This record gives sequence, C-alpha cells and structure tokens, in this order.
Amino acid sequence: MSTQPFPTSEIEAFVDESVGVPVEVSDRAIKICQETREFGGLSFELLKEATRLMCAVIDYRSATEGELGLARNQAVCTGLIVRMSKMMVSILKLSSDHEHGETVLVLSRCMFESSINLRYLLQQKSTPLYERFVKVGLKGERVLYDLIKSNISQRGGPMLGIEASMLTSIEATCARSGVDIGDVNARAGEWGGSLRDKLNSLGIPDSTYSVQSIASQSVHGSWSDLILNHLTSAGTGYSVNADHKQTDGKFLGPVALFALVAAIPYVDASFSSGESEPFRRRLDDLLVRLQKLEHARPGWELSSDQ
Repeated sequence: MSTQPFPTSEIEAFVDESVGVPVEVSDRAIKICQETREFGGLSFELLKEATRLMCAVIDYRSATEGELGLARNQAVCTGLIVRMSKMMVSILKLSSDHEHGETVLVLSRCMFESSINLRYLLQQKSTPLYERFVKVGLKGERVLYDLIKSNISQRGGPMLGIEASMLTSIEATCARSGVDIGDVNARAGEWGGSLRDKLNSLGIPDSTYSVQSIASQSVHGSWSDLILNHLTSAGTGYSVNADHKQTDGKFLGPVALFALVAAIPYVDASFSSGESEPFRRRLDDLLVRLQKLEHARPGWELSSDQ
C-alpha cells in the first residue's frame, strides 16, 4: 500500500492556501441574485474557486508523481484533469468582461466531454478500455502515416524532407504512447461507445445529453450556431451579427459543476485516504454551494415570466 508523502495537516494547509476563502452563497446573496435577475457575478466567483481547486489537485499530483512519473492509465486521467483546468482558466478570462458567451459555450462543451470521459474511465476501471482510448486517439496519426507512405510509394522517388519529418513525429508520438503505429486502426470507432452511452452508464439523464447536443452545435459551427450567435433576421434574409453574446451564470455554473463531479472520483482514485480528505472537504463543500445557487435559478426564471 502506498504511503502519502505529506502529513494530512500539511495537505490541508496547502489546499486552503491554494484555493482561498470559500465564496459565500447565503440565502441573502441568492435573494439579491433573484431580485436583480443577475446570477453571473456569484457564478463567476464560484467558478474561480472551482478553478483554483482543480489547479491545486494538479499541483499536488505533480508534486507526488515520483521520479518514474505516472503510469499510462493514471496519465490519461491526469491529462483529462489538466485539460479541463486549462479550459476553465480560459473560460474565466473570456468571461471577465461578461462577453464572449458564444466562445465560452464552445469551451464548456469540450470541457463537459472531458469530464464525462474521465468519470467513465474511472467508473469502468478497465485496462483494455484505457488501451482503446489511447489507440483510437491516435487514428488521425495512422491516417496521415498511411497517406504519406502511399504518396511516397506512388511517386516512386526519394522521400521528401517534410515527409521524413512528419513520419518521425508520428512515430515519436506513438512511442511516447507505448503503441506501435501498426497496431493503430485508422477506421476504429468510438473507444467507449457514444457520448449518450457514457451518460447512460453514469446515470446522467437524457436531458443533459439534449442540452449538450445544442452546445455541440457551437463547436461545429452548424446552422443553429450561426442563426443564434452570428446572424440576425433582416427582411426576407439575414444580416451580420458581430456582437458577442453576454456571459452569465447559466454559462458558468455548469462548467464548475461538471469539473467538480469529475474531480471527486479522480481524487478518490489517485490519492490515499489521508491525501484525499482535505481535497474532498473543499470539493464537497463547493459542490453544495454551486448546487444551491443553480437550484435557485429555475424558480427565478419561472417567476420572471409571470
């Protein structure tokens, strides 16, 4: 059994210093949000706290990974946590002026998928699933590898310098992944089923999938994204909408929530009980405060329509 590198009291002090004083979500604060119809300010502060907490998890993981580094499966999960935290930092920066809502939606959809992937991997605890995650994630490299090889063969001439460089880069990426390029299937399907399959396995309702399906349109730049965010109706046609969508609480709250619900099982799986306890206290407490604010929002929306 592994031993924790620092006493629990030191870890607790590290967490508190890294994250800071908890943001207050009192009944009075919620009442003010409802009366002013403005949840964005409080949601923004809670997202800042969530981001600092995620970064504290990463900093502690980095400090304790040891000389040999993380094993591949641990690295997959840690990489997803790091990816999420970087997106959260970017979302905070983009939201600081209450604009760029359409861009925040793109990042939040990407972060949501990383959250689901992490939770699903931790739930399944399947080494073959991690193996498939890695190999399916390299199929783009395999497609490019085969294309370069085919071009060289069809040309029947010497390999171009750029081709040699690209092949070397692909082989290096596969070597870092512990995978031979020949074992990567360029036609591989989903590594763990569809997003909906993962949500069902995690017990997440279909309504969440429906909402995220709408958000995914912002990622792909589909027609619904264009008509909602980048065009307006004008006579019998359309005109340019160059204005940025405002960022409010309905954008920011879910980002923090999905980050925390993924960080909790990650901390439980990655740290000893003595290590995880200080992080869990802050994670659980922040989750309660976030849910309290989010649960206040529907009541406000209903009353505002009456």
